[in-house]
Amino acid sequence: MAIPEIANLLASVKAACDLVSSYKTRKVDKATAEFIMFHTDKLVSVQKHAHSVIERCAELIKAKEELEKKIAEFAQWNKTETQYQLKEIHRGIFVYVPKEPVTPEHPAHWLCANCWQERKKSILQAEHHHESAAAYTCHRCNTKIEMRFKPDRPMTARRKDIFPNY
Repeated sequence: MAIPEIANLLASVKAACDLVSSYKTRKVDKATAEFIMFHTDKLVSVQKHAHSVIERCAELIKAKEELEKKIAEFAQWNKTETQYQLKEIHRGIFVYVPKEPVTPEHPAHWLCANCWQERKKSILQAEHHHESAAAYTCHRCNTKIEMRFKPDRPMTARRKDIFPNY
């Protein structure tokens, strides 16, 4: 039963309550008075249950809408996941990079692997970048990546987030 039908039922029950209550003011015998009281109590009980059903329906509708929203978010995230791939930029340092070629509308960027696990896209921002070193920070989770370049040696990198001594 949907909310409009329950609301109609509630209106009908109220009308019946009003009708039965109107007999309370009239002079009636004891049996009729007991009949009126019994049915008034039953109608009030039905009315209370109808209100409870309406409240529960409203809760279920809200829960359904929240679930539909989560499903839409998961579908959107699944689409996003297909557009990126995990890449190791140095031994033990991973970022997500776009699979598609770089364009002016979608410039090259790195996404934080930590935030990615929480289904959040957060671009690693360059703090400084020059020929001997570079540092990147995720401003969402505060992950920091520092890389040092040595002309005669391979690049070294360090990740400072939840493992500061890494």
